[in-house]
Amino acid sequence: MARAEKMKNDFAVPAKRFAWIVVKSLAKARAFSLCHELLVSHLPLPRLTHSPTEQWEELRAFSKTPSANAVTFGVFVQLCAQNGNVTEATQYLGRMRENSERAIGFARCNMWTEAIEAARQVRDNLELLEKLQLMCNDSQALATIQQLLHDASQ
Repeated sequence: MARAEKMKNDFAVPAKRFAWIVVKSLAKARAFSLCHELLVSHLPLPRLTHSPTEQWEELRAFSKTPSANAVTFGVFVQLCAQNGNVTEATQYLGRMRENSERAIGFARCNMWTEAIEAARQVRDNLELLEKLQLMCNDSQALATIQQLLHDASQ
């Protein structure tokens, strides 16, 4: 970690960007307890001794702290889904404020009915629907999205 801090200082990486890089890296390693430790306190990183269940619980606890305000709940959904825990990701979907962000979150969790419904609630949703179309891997949902795109373009 000291090496990373040195590079951060040498290349003048902003603190927020550095935190995002570290959180993303640790999440990819499924070391969510380390993410929490790093963001809450700038103490040396602890050894990873928690079980996977405890790590997800720590991530959930971290999401309720003021330190979590540096990133959106979309980040939590994205990282959980990318790291194989869709069940955990769905816990953050209800805490998202914007329907467009929620639609993308549902899509990341392969919850296409909910994603389409959230997209319908967005006023100018053409760009969002196009994004969902690119993400979609469900033929029935893709047909619905394409119909919505067709209707929106007329």
